[in-house]
Amino acid sequence: MSTNIWVTNSASWKLVKCFKAPGDSIPALAHKVVQNWDDGLTCYIEAIKRSAEQGYKAVSLVIDTTSSRRFIDHYLLKVQEIAETYDIKPIYILHSGDCLAQAHSIAPKLNSRNFREKVLIQYPNKTY
Repeated sequence: MSTNIWVTNSASWKLVKCFKAPGDSIPALAHKVVQNWDDGLTCYIEAIKRSAEQGYKAVSLVIDTTSSRRFIDHYLLKVQEIAETYDIKPIYILHSGDCLAQAHSIAPKLNSRNFREKVLIQYPNKTY
């Protein structure tokens, strides 16, 4: 099952309720964090592991720090597999470049592997 959520800056509290997050938010990976890792894939995997260890059921992942295409082509399936292993939902943030094309690349890749659930978020001012 795929879930597409349109998120405005003031709607992040809805995500907290949707994913039953402990506390007042869900963990969100920032560009500056990804940039501090020599290997982006390791960064994404650690974000998932650490979030799951803290009891979260979802983690927000920016995919365009260095290249959305690199993430989609080389990291996406590995990240989703790790997330399923840890029973946490990765929320893929699409907010630069051609977000519609990125969504159209991500959805069939995830659907082809029969993952339990996928979430794509599109930020405002983009067509989706």
